[in-house]
Amino acid sequence: MLLVVAVTAAGFNLRTAIANLPPLFPDLQARLHLSSAVLSLLAATPVICFGAAAAFAAWLNRRFGEEVVLLVALGVLTAGLLLRGAGCWPPARSPS
Repeated sequence: MLLVVAVTAAGFNLRTAIANLPPLFPDLQARLHLSSAVLSLLAATPVICFGAAAAFAAWLNRRFGEEVVLLVALGVLTAGLLLRGAGCWPPARSPS
C-alpha cells in the first residue's frame, strides 16, 4: 500500500514539473533570444532524462529495493523543485 502511495505522489510531482514549463516558452524565447530548435530541445529534456533514468531503474531496484529507490528519487525531485521555485541559481548579479 505504501508503494502505491509513493508512486502516486511521484506521478503528481512529475506532472507539476513538466506541465509548468511550456507556458513559459514564448517568454523564454523572447527574453533569451532562443531559436526554435533550442526551445524544442528544452521541451524534450524531461523526456530524455526520464529515458536515461529508466535505463538504470531496474538495476537500482534489484540492488537497493523499491522503497529505498523511490524515497531517494522523491527526495531528489523535491530538492529540484524547491531549487527551481527559489529563483535564479546561482543568484544573478546586479548590473554595476
